[in-house]
Amino acid sequence: MTAGLIVAGGRSSRFGETDKALAKLAGRPLIAHVVSGLEGSLDQLLVSCRREQREAIELALSEVSVPLSFVLDERELGPLGGVCDGLKASDSEWTLVVGCDFPFVDGRVAAALSPANAVNAVIFQYPDGTIQPLCGRYRTDPACAVSQRLLSAGEYRVQQLVSSLSTQFVPVGDSGLAPRLENINTPTALADAETRLLESERS
Repeated sequence: MTAGLIVAGGRSSRFGETDKALAKLAGRPLIAHVVSGLEGSLDQLLVSCRREQREAIELALSEVSVPLSFVLDERELGPLGGVCDGLKASDSEWTLVVGCDFPFVDGRVAAALSPANAVNAVIFQYPDGTIQPLCGRYRTDPACAVSQRLLSAGEYRVQQLVSSLSTQFVPVGDSGLAPRLENINTPTALADAETRLLESERS
């Protein structure tokens, strides 16, 4: 079984009053783009979100073709809290974790994150050495245990989860997937992405 976890519970302060997960890109919520790109690579889909988001997100994902479950983020401990709760609910040895703001991910991204070694995480790394922990594949049980330990110690950075696990890094430059790993953090970035998407559809 291949499980996917979409992390959607963040407050998205840079989006103002708009819930980033539900912000529209070409007429569809960001989270719907994420799921439609990945569902062909998944057998189980988990969505971590706040209780007040659930109804709207469930509606946005009403046409999902894989079994869908919600993990409610009651503690609001940031992305690591959402990842931890989602991993607890996963029935798979590995869980593909993706933020709700990666609308261009697809099966090629999932395939690039396939583990090749005896590791507990597979993460994209950019040429400058920075990593993308919210678009990665985690071995469920070890990552869950480490994330719980970090949260108990008052550590809320997802990057710390990666550095605490044996990790295989996938160079973004070598993968050719940089455009697929664009994440949308502001309304301006959303508008730019929509312009590019519409232009590509016309060409």
